[in-house]
Amino acid sequence: MSAFMKLMGVAMLIAGVIVLAVARSAFHEITAATAFGLGAVILGISAVIDRLTDIRDGLRQPATMTFTPEPAATETRPPPKPDPEITWRGRGTR
Repeated sequence: MSAFMKLMGVAMLIAGVIVLAVARSAFHEITAATAFGLGAVILGISAVIDRLTDIRDGLRQPATMTFTPEPAATETRPPPKPDPEITWRGRGTR
């Protein structure tokens, strides 16, 4: 599909340049600019399709990593200290 999109994008770019070369009115120039711009957009979309296909093919390959769990930790943490009591003197007010 990406190859077809690239072919159509290049064809639209070439058509836009040809129409611009033989343009006799403003309508032809607008049509040429539109064809050229859409050809560029289609080429960009085909690049995105290529990249997504590469990502999909990479995900379809079997995983080579194996999971080995780490041994459980034997250390225990001390219980948390209680929060200090807030008083008016502790806040720095008079």
